[in-house]
Amino acid sequence: MRIAGSLSGRGGSVCRYQYYWSVLQFSSLLLRAVPLAWQVAAASCGRVSGLRREEFIVSVAGCPDAATAHRRWRCGGVLLVLLVALPVAASQPQPWSRGLAAALLALLGLGLLHALGRWRLRREVQRRHALQQRLQILSAGLPAVVYRVRRSGSGDYSVPYLSGDVHALFGIDVDSARFEHARLLAAVHPDDRASVMAHVEAAARVRGPIDVTFRSQGRMGWRWVRSHGRPLPRGDGDSHAVEWRGYWMDVTEAQRHASALDEARCEAEQAVVAKAHFLAAMRQEIGAPMNTLVGMLDGLAGTRLDPRQRHLLASLEEAAVMLRQILDEVLDSARQPLGGRPPQAVPTDLAALLRGVQRLLAPLAAGKGLQLRCVLDPALQARSRVDGLRLQQILFNLAGNALKFTAHGGVELRLQVLRQAAAGQHLRVQVADTGVGISPARQQAVFAPYTQAEASTPRRFGGSGLGLAICRELAAALGGELQLHSIPGGGTTVSLDLYLPACDAPPASAPRAAQAAATAGSVRQ
Repeated sequence: MRIAGSLSGRGGSVCRYQYYWSVLQFSSLLLRAVPLAWQVAAASCGRVSGLRREEFIVSVAGCPDAATAHRRWRCGGVLLVLLVALPVAASQPQPWSRGLAAALLALLGLGLLHALGRWRLRREVQRRHALQQRLQILSAGLPAVVYRVRRSGSGDYSVPYLSGDVHALFGIDVDSARFEHARLLAAVHPDDRASVMAHVEAAARVRGPIDVTFRSQGRMGWRWVRSHGRPLPRGDGDSHAVEWRGYWMDVTEAQRHASALDEARCEAEQAVVAKAHFLAAMRQEIGAPMNTLVGMLDGLAGTRLDPRQRHLLASLEEAAVMLRQILDEVLDSARQPLGGRPPQAVPTDLAALLRGVQRLLAPLAAGKGLQLRCVLDPALQARSRVDGLRLQQILFNLAGNALKFTAHGGVELRLQVLRQAAAGQHLRVQVADTGVGISPARQQAVFAPYTQAEASTPRRFGGSGLGLAICRELAAALGGELQLHSIPGGGTTVSLDLYLPACDAPPASAPRAAQAAATAGSVRQ
């Protein structure tokens, strides 16, 4: 009896262990079936939310990947069965009641887990649907269409996501663009279609970005569209697949501006070519008569002339030579941007330069009954290195301008040494008159092109308002700056401060005159 009882007790333990093992197997089968239903539901909800099945499971479960989500799900179910079903089953007096209780509790636990999963799925779908609606409303007001385009390893294209005013760019709605790719490609201009696809295929081969501009048939006609997409790696097992996330943007206005700039550039280039041809013709047409005139004056100087005729001929010859130099200067500078040729500092006798300007303008001063004086500083160095032609142009323009605006008194040309330096002198060149003067409010404005001191100036004195602007540019080329001091009714003084290095070499012949008469007559604003 003791042995039988022992066997009976041992057999009961064996039966109990076999029962526990059968419960675990039954629970494992249920736990394998429920995740399968979970995956089917997740795949369906993923299609609604726009996510793949793995992405949706990971998002709902809060796990880093799908495998971790499944593992947590199964482990949680097994622990629930072990913690609830087994203790309850062990407390039952009969084996059949133990199995029934364990099965019912396991089903109840799995049902609760399944209900909880469905609730979380439903809540996630609702949240993502609301987020999708808000995103659609937000992107509809943006000047771009946001897309997600995928190219599979076999070369098939799909558009998992698309948001924005697609109709404005391609003339079709969002659903047609997503699921009818042929209509989306058909909206691209026929001349751009092949180049766009070639660009996309090239980007797919190197997994690079998409950046291409093309024309498309939109709601308002043909539009210029820029496509910019950034490649992202795919984790769905297709190693050859490429996905881009980017935008399509309407750049029609920018393209129009670029086209207008290109047209303007072409017109400017044509104008430069025409200008070069014109200057070449001008050099030929003007240079030949001027050379003939200078040659005839040289020949006339060799004839018998009285002192007065010889003086007049010398002035005429000097003016002709100066005019030829000025014409060459104007034609050369017109070929170059930003002020023409650079300054050419040569040894120059400044005293002779000022006296030459005085001699050329003396007939104009005498005709108006004005005095034209030249005042030189005794400390002036004999020779200075300076672009004499440009300096003489400035003085000729300023002095001629002063004579034009002076009715009584006279004009003075002054050259003053401000201070002595080791290798040169700081000089101040001034042109002072006793003319009508300029009001303080207009003294800086007169240096602007086409600006004169008064509205009535062109009628009373003539001129175009370019003189002082030209003189300021010439002074800047020499390294100086014009300063104007004027009192209405008390005259005007224009000053130019320069540093000129001394020169021990023999001086070059001073330029014979300044600017052409047309330029000189329009100096005062």
